[in-house]
Amino acid sequence: MKGASCLWVPGTDHAGIATQTVVERQLQSTGIKSRHDLGREEFVSKIWDWKETYGNQIVSQLMRTGASLDWDMNAFTLDKQRELAVRVAFNKLHKDGKIYRAQRLVNWCPYLQSVISDIEVDHEQVEGRTYLTLPTAQRIEVGVLYTIKYPLKPLDGGDVTEHLIVSTTRPETIIGDTALAIHPEDDRYKAFHGRQAINPITGRVIPIVTDNILVDITFGTGVVKVTPAHDANDFSCAERHGLPAISVFDVHGKINENAPENFRKMDRFDARKLVMNILTEKDLFVEKKSHAMAIARCSRTNDIIEPMLMYQWFLDTKELASDAVHAVRSGEISMHPQSAKQDWYNWLERDQRDWCISRQLWWGHRIPAWKYQKAGETEEDWIVALTQEEALKQAKLKYGDHVTQDMIIQDPDVLDTWFSSALFPISTLGWPWNAEDSSITDANHPAAINPEFASFYPLSVMETGSDILFFWVARMVMLCKYFTNEVPFRSILLHAMVRDAEGRKMSKSLGNVIDPIQVIEGVTKEEMINGISSNLASQELERAKKSIATNFPTGIKECGTDALRFTLAMYTQQGKSINLDVSRIVANRHFCNKIWQATKFCLRAFEGDGGNTDFFARDSQWNPALLLGSYEPENESHVTRSLDLTFDWDKDLSVNYTENKESLKLDLISLWILNSLENSIISSNASLSRMDLSDSAQGLHSFFWYDFCDEYLEFAKLILKYSETSEDGPERSRAVRNVLYTNLECSLRLLHPFMPFVTEKLWQNIKISEKQPPSVMIAPYPLPSPSPSWAGPKVINCAKTLIEITSAIRSLNKSYGITDTSCAVCTVHTSDSDLFKIFNSEFYEYLIRERTKIGKVKVEILKDDLSSQQDEVKGTRIIDARTKIVMDYGSEKEASGLSESEKQKFTKDANTLEASIEKMKTQMAGSNYAKAPVKIREQHAVQLADMEKQLSEIKKLLGQAN
Repeated sequence: MKGASCLWVPGTDHAGIATQTVVERQLQSTGIKSRHDLGREEFVSKIWDWKETYGNQIVSQLMRTGASLDWDMNAFTLDKQRELAVRVAFNKLHKDGKIYRAQRLVNWCPYLQSVISDIEVDHEQVEGRTYLTLPTAQRIEVGVLYTIKYPLKPLDGGDVTEHLIVSTTRPETIIGDTALAIHPEDDRYKAFHGRQAINPITGRVIPIVTDNILVDITFGTGVVKVTPAHDANDFSCAERHGLPAISVFDVHGKINENAPENFRKMDRFDARKLVMNILTEKDLFVEKKSHAMAIARCSRTNDIIEPMLMYQWFLDTKELASDAVHAVRSGEISMHPQSAKQDWYNWLERDQRDWCISRQLWWGHRIPAWKYQKAGETEEDWIVALTQEEALKQAKLKYGDHVTQDMIIQDPDVLDTWFSSALFPISTLGWPWNAEDSSITDANHPAAINPEFASFYPLSVMETGSDILFFWVARMVMLCKYFTNEVPFRSILLHAMVRDAEGRKMSKSLGNVIDPIQVIEGVTKEEMINGISSNLASQELERAKKSIATNFPTGIKECGTDALRFTLAMYTQQGKSINLDVSRIVANRHFCNKIWQATKFCLRAFEGDGGNTDFFARDSQWNPALLLGSYEPENESHVTRSLDLTFDWDKDLSVNYTENKESLKLDLISLWILNSLENSIISSNASLSRMDLSDSAQGLHSFFWYDFCDEYLEFAKLILKYSETSEDGPERSRAVRNVLYTNLECSLRLLHPFMPFVTEKLWQNIKISEKQPPSVMIAPYPLPSPSPSWAGPKVINCAKTLIEITSAIRSLNKSYGITDTSCAVCTVHTSDSDLFKIFNSEFYEYLIRERTKIGKVKVEILKDDLSSQQDEVKGTRIIDARTKIVMDYGSEKEASGLSESEKQKFTKDANTLEASIEKMKTQMAGSNYAKAPVKIREQHAVQLADMEKQLSEIKKLLGQAN
C-alpha cells in the first residue's frame, strides 16, 4: 500500500523430533511397537504420508488468516533445494574446520533416543520433595538430598576407620564416581590432600583431588563426588585432573556393563533404590531430606535428561556468535523490542557453547558423512562429501582402489532441524548457486545469478516468536552471514508467545489449544472434544476433555478472520506472553460489525432522498471529494490545499471550503473529526514505522469507534436534518457528506492491513472513481498531509468543549435518573468570548439541544474565571477552567446538592489534577528546567494555571455539597 516491492516467502520446517514422535505414537496405536519393526525406508515413507495429510495445516491457516505470501515460492526444509543447501553448507563448514566430530558430554533423552541441544532442555524448579511422572508413566521422587559416607582407604592397609561425608541428589551415579573433590583452602580437609577414597558401591579406589572451581566451601559438606561421564561440571573437573570418565547408563537409561552385575540392565531410577539399600546395609547412609533443585527435562517428551559422553557432530560457534553479537550491537540489525538485546548478548556471549547438530532420528537431513573402517580396526575415519559417489571417490584416493561402495557407511544420524531452518533466508532465494561454489564472489554475484536474491536480500524484517530467538533467529544470523558476508535481515521483530487466558502454555494434553480456524469459523464444545488427538495417554485425554468443558462450555463463537487478526495485533505490546482471551476476539467481532453499520449509515447519507444506491451517478448536486487525499500519483496520494482555511468567528462560525468548484460549509464538529483523522493518520504511520502494531491498532480502534461513530455520526445525523430547513442547508449537507466519505474511506484504508476482508468488501461498495485502484490492498496507505492543518488549536478546543458539554449533560441526566429531559434547561457559563459566540448561535444551540434531548440551552458570559463565581451546586459539571454547565430539571429534580456518583467523579478528578499539578511543579523546579525552550515553559505555565483553576472550582463545589 505504500508502494514498496514486497516479498513474503511461505515455508515450513520438517520438525524432526515432533513429527517422528507423532508418527511413532500412531504406529504404536496400530500394534507396531517400534520404527525398527518397519525399517528406516518404510518408516520414513510413513512419515511422508502423514506429512501429505497433516503437514499443510500451517499453510492452510496462513491462507485463511489472510496472509499475503508468495505461494509460488512455498518452501519445505526437506525439499530438493533445501537438501542441496544443507549438503553444501555442511561440506563447506567441515572444510573450513567449523564442523567437527568429537566425544563430548551431551543432553541425552532416553525416551526420545536422541541428543537434544542445550536450549531444548527445560529446567523445572522444584522447591522440595516432589513426585514426577515420566512419559513411560513411571513415577519418581525428586527434590531430595541424600547424605552418605565415603570410606577412606586406610593409610596402613588395615580396616576402614575414616569417612568423608558427601551429599548428592543422584545416588545412582555413585557407580560412575571416579574421584572426590575438596577445596584446596578448606582447613577441614587439608589432612586429606593426596589421600584416596573407596567407591562404596563398586569398591573402586578413587583419588581425592583439590579443585577450587568445582567445590564451594560454603555449600553442603564441602566434599563433592565426581562423576565425569554424567555431569558437565564434573567432566570439566576430570579434564583438569586427568580423571577417567566411566559411563554407567546405556541409551535406554538402563545401567550398562560398567556397573556391578547386580545393577546391569536395571532402570536408572530403580538402580537408585538399590544403591540406597546397599548403603544402608553398609551403614554408609546418613540422611535423606527435602531439597530445592532444578530438574533438567526434555522439552519434547518431558523425560529427565541424562548427560551422556558420546561421539557427535558439533559446529564451532565462537566466531559465528561473535559476528551475530556485533551485528546487533553495531546497529546493523535492529531488534524490537529493545529489551531482547540483552538476552541476545547473554546467550551468544555468556552461555554459548558449540552446537551439537546431530540427532539420532530417521526423519530429517541425513548427515552427509561416510564412515570407512578398516577390517580388524576399531578406529573410525569419516569422509564428508556432497554425495555417496563423491565419498567413494575420496575413499579410493585415500585408501586405494580396493575400497567398494559397501565399505563406506553413511552416518545414520540426521541434522538438527534448526540447521536447515537456519539457511532459510538464503536457500529460498536460490542459494547455493551451484554445488561446487557456495560463496559469493564477483564472478558469481547473486545479481547475475538470481534477481530475487539481489532484490530482496538482506530481508527487511524477520518477524517471529520470542521463544525461538535462539533456536532459529540467532542461527540464521550466524550461518547466513557466514555464507554471504551479509546479515540475513535488517530488523528482528519478536511477537509474544500466545498462551491461554490463564497464562498457561497451550498444550494438547491440557486441552487449551485454540485453533485459529475454529475461532474464525466457530466450533461447538463437542467438536472441540472430538478433535483431541488420539495419541494422548488416557489420563491426558481425560484432563483435556475436562479443560475444554470448563473453559469453553458452549464452544467458541464464530469470530471471523478480521476480528482474530485485529485482536492479535492489539495484543502485541503485552510483553513476552499473550494471554489470549477469546472474549476479546468476540469484542473485536463487534468492532467489525460497528464498521459495517457505520458504512451502511454513510451509504444512506450519500444516497440522499429516494434511497437510490446508484447515487453517485444520479445526484448532480454533490460530487464527493476525498478531503484528505487523492489518487493522483503526482500528488503523493494527497490533495494540496492552497486556499485559506480561516474560521469565520464573526458570521458563519464555520470554514467555507471550495472543493471541485463546490462550496462546503465545514462546521466545528466536521473540522474536529477531520483533524482527528489527520492525527490518526500521523499516529498510525509513526507506530507502524517503529513496528508497534499494537499502538497503531488501538489508535485506529479508538478513533473509529469513539470519535467517528460515537460522536461524529451522531452529530452528522443532526446536521443533515438541520440542513433540510436551513438557508445554508445545501452547503452544510454537502460538507457533512464529504466529511463522512473522507473519514470512512481513509479509515478503511488505515484498517486494511489489520482487517483485510471486511475493509475490502466495504471499500468496494464506496468506490466513486475510476482512478481508484481495483482493490484496497493496492490503494495508497493514507500518509500525513503536507498541507496546513484543518483548524488551529482554538477551533479544535472549542469543538472539544462542545462535545464535552453534550457528554456532561447526558451524564448528569443519567446520574439523576431523569427520564423526561424535554423540559430541562442547560445554562453554559463561560469566560471565553469565542465559546460564548458558538453557544449563542442557533446552529450550535440546536446541536447541543438535540444531541442531549433537553428543552433549552442558555449561555452566560463570565467576567472572571470560574473560581470567582458563586453558582448553585445543583446539577453542576465543570468542563474546564473557562467553562461549566448548570442543569435545571424543574419539578423532575427538586433536591439540591451533588449526587453520590457526581461526588465520586469530582473527587477522582480532584485527585488526578492534584497529581498532575504536583508533577508539573516538580518538573518546573528541576535544575535543568531553565534550559528548556521559552515556548515550552510558557505552555507549561498556562497549563498549570488552568489546572489550578479547575481544582479550585472542584474543591469549592465539593465543599458546598458537604
